[in-house]
Amino acid sequence: MNAILQFGEWNPQAVREFKGRLKGRNITIAIAASIVTQALLMLVCISELPTLGSNSYSTYCIQNPEGYCSAIDWAKWWLSLFQFLCWLLPLGLVIGSVYLLIEDLSKEERRGTLNFIRLTPQSSQSILLGKILGVPILVYLAAALYLPLFAIAGISAGMNLLWIVGYILFLGVVSFFFSSAALLMAFLKAEQPWLGSFCAAYFVSGLLSSYFLFFEANQTSRNATEFKWFILPLGQSYWVYQSFVLTTLGVGCYWIWQALNRRFRNPNATILSKAQSYGLVTSVQLWILGFIVPLSEHEVALAVVTSLNLFGFLAIVSAITPHCQTCLDWARYRHTMPHRRSLWQDLVWGEKSPAIVAIAINLGIMLAIWGTWVLTWPSHAPKWQSLAILIVSANLILVYSAIAQAMLMNKSPKRVLWTGLTLSTAVALPPTLLYLLAGPLGTGTLTSPILTTLWFASTFSAPWFVVESVSGLSVGLAILAQWSLFGLFALQLSRKFQQVGASAAKTLTGTSPITAQPKA
Repeated sequence: MNAILQFGEWNPQAVREFKGRLKGRNITIAIAASIVTQALLMLVCISELPTLGSNSYSTYCIQNPEGYCSAIDWAKWWLSLFQFLCWLLPLGLVIGSVYLLIEDLSKEERRGTLNFIRLTPQSSQSILLGKILGVPILVYLAAALYLPLFAIAGISAGMNLLWIVGYILFLGVVSFFFSSAALLMAFLKAEQPWLGSFCAAYFVSGLLSSYFLFFEANQTSRNATEFKWFILPLGQSYWVYQSFVLTTLGVGCYWIWQALNRRFRNPNATILSKAQSYGLVTSVQLWILGFIVPLSEHEVALAVVTSLNLFGFLAIVSAITPHCQTCLDWARYRHTMPHRRSLWQDLVWGEKSPAIVAIAINLGIMLAIWGTWVLTWPSHAPKWQSLAILIVSANLILVYSAIAQAMLMNKSPKRVLWTGLTLSTAVALPPTLLYLLAGPLGTGTLTSPILTTLWFASTFSAPWFVVESVSGLSVGLAILAQWSLFGLFALQLSRKFQQVGASAAKTLTGTSPITAQPKA
């Protein structure tokens, strides 16, 4: 009883969720569903057993010299059951948890009770953790009833008991990671539980595939022992690999919870602050770099990483860009705030300022990390060309960011849709036009140097196809064109904010209301 009271004092939100869901009928249904599905699973597995004395082929049959089944390979049969449970448990646990969490928060948002919960003296961590612990409690109960069968199957198959315990720990961390991501999806207005469950099932399947393929390769091939993260030999020990996976998921949970805490207390806040984005970009780039460093195909690896960074930085843009009205209010009233920071300090660290400078800093972090690695390449590798392509790619991302910021400053109700369409066009249209000009149309109006410059200046990742033939002139012209385009968008944004600030100043000094209207 004292333990229950202490738990209630530690997390009242979890206790409230328990009281609402741990009803006799619900508990009975969860237990019955778990037991019935286990019984059906066992019946299906038993039906796969061969008949002793038969000459038909079976995976689990030990045949005598005459070709008849003389015994059953029980270890192999239990191993098949154990492997199936290794997939079933995480998929069922994550899909059920994600569905219930998104559905619960969506209902809370529609009913307005979430705002009431925000007013309680509990911390955001306590409330959200209570949701994760309490909302899927029946799913946890059903999964827990599977653990005895899981352990029996593993031990009977000859698995190490520590491996079984380690996998159960892995299962818990994976469940917590995707439950946290489900809460973040709900706060970002992704209110379709089925969509969240589908995405969770997709990513869990990919995670489990890589997890088990690694161990299968580790048992059958020596190449797995060469699998490293920087100098850490992930392929030489199960526990090293397991620790690395758990640490990676733990760091992922940390960044998800940074966003959760912000959006729970202030639904209109950006997903991450500018300072948090610098840490996130640094940690992600270093994590990826750790897998790339041991590889020998430097140019191919860097081309793939550059392409992935495009989508990653577009996500960062959306995560740290304030709402249009927030930016306009910042431009209007920044000069009236007491103890205000300088303009550059506000652009680098401010919560309400535009994100262009912060994106440029994040790109600088990316260039510093990958540029340092490129400089360590062998002398025969195209180091300077690769550095030039890195810079050109970063410039393109900066141009896309400026386009996104300029589009999001419009007050159109569909500005997010129009921004997405504009960025998609900016990424896809230049390579299409250049391909038509240089290939099928065969106009002959563009010489090779001009084509190379245009590819460099406007087409993301295309420069990697001409890395050997790149010239200093092409790089210089491409960078000049990109910075000119970026300057145009930056000038437009600056004029917009200056107009808003001037309108606010006229209002404060008592100018006529006609001239004091903000030009937003």
